Amino acid sequence: MVATYSIVIPTVDREREFKATLSTVLAEDFQDLEVLIQSNGTEWDIESYLEEIGDPRLRFQRTDRRVLMHENWRYGIDSCTGRYISVLGDDDGWYAGSLAKVSKLFMDNPNCDAITWRRDNYGWPEAVPCIRNRFIFSADARVDWIDSEETLRRILNGELGHEHIPKIYSSFFHRRVLDRFEKEFKTYFLDPANPDLSTGLGALSLNCRIMRSELPLSVIGTSASSNGATGARVGSLIPEIAPERELSDLWALMVNAPLGILNCYLRVRRLLDLSSYNVAFDQWLKDYVLHLECDHRITAEKIISKSFVRLISPSTLSEIRAINLRNQEIPSPLQVRPSAEEVVLYKNGRLKGNLYLEKLDMESIDKIISWHLKFRSLLGFS
Repeated sequence: MVATYSIVIPTVDREREFKATLSTVLAEDFQDLEVLIQSNGTEWDIESYLEEIGDPRLRFQRTDRRVLMHENWRYGIDSCTGRYISVLGDDDGWYAGSLAKVSKLFMDNPNCDAITWRRDNYGWPEAVPCIRNRFIFSADARVDWIDSEETLRRILNGELGHEHIPKIYSSFFHRRVLDRFEKEFKTYFLDPANPDLSTGLGALSLNCRIMRSELPLSVIGTSASSNGATGARVGSLIPEIAPERELSDLWALMVNAPLGILNCYLRVRRLLDLSSYNVAFDQWLKDYVLHLECDHRITAEKIISKSFVRLISPSTLSEIRAINLRNQEIPSPLQVRPSAEEVVLYKNGRLKGNLYLEKLDMESIDKIISWHLKFRSLLGFS
């Protein structure tokens, strides 16, 4: 089968989550689609399961042994047939009807190299307590071109969060972008420990023509074994961050501060000789740690005790202390309870909400889509 669009789903051993993820993708009625399941030594009988489904859009291949994540991704990307390629996690979700929107954008803009989108967020029941059963969604409908050079600058200096990186994990890349990666970088992944982030940073550095949809087209899930939940990237820390510390000493900090993201920024900046792009440590710390929408309660003492402190100004440390005291005095606002529904309309016109969900399945997806439509209409979006 040769299709115009390929969604690659790399998977290891998350049977329950994978089945839910796949059901949301196959609910998509778009037919010019290939769904490539790239198994990384999965132990359960996934192949028989796929045969029972019998959807002609499905393809399956597996590694003969367990390989590193970026290697498994590479096998899948190289094996798919689509002109436009996206990667979806095996604990994520897909909104049916999204491919029709993506396809129209590409047809109307043939010079577009990639289309990226904002993602909704879901914490599976076994995720860390602060996001467990929590569904965070937004309702917007704007589609704009990205200024790649300016976006890269703002991401590296801390003005924009990593969710603004147009990574292949929440985008469709034209295959010519990956061909350029191979020509310019000799790899798809500038930082093998962060294949998702590094694809987006690479695309921005090449000044690719990218459109961004503020309407979410997919859901990023966080389960107990997700990379972001387990701190699996601790092994990717490089001397630029903490030259005199053992990696094990940084584990406690790693749990609270996703240093792997910062490490990815530093690595890409060095490899691409982006010396004019400053990585603003203070701003990054405040935006990615102190103001995360999760229950990351970093203590000033924990940061001060680490060599990481050499990158932080005294004023930022004072702010950390103040926020830490405030966090100790008030209960976490993110402990969402059953039947809880919270909707916030931000000054910039973007609407964001919280829901409590026991699981991510088609019933949940249908509910969220109805919320999207409801609140988009309230905001005057079509």
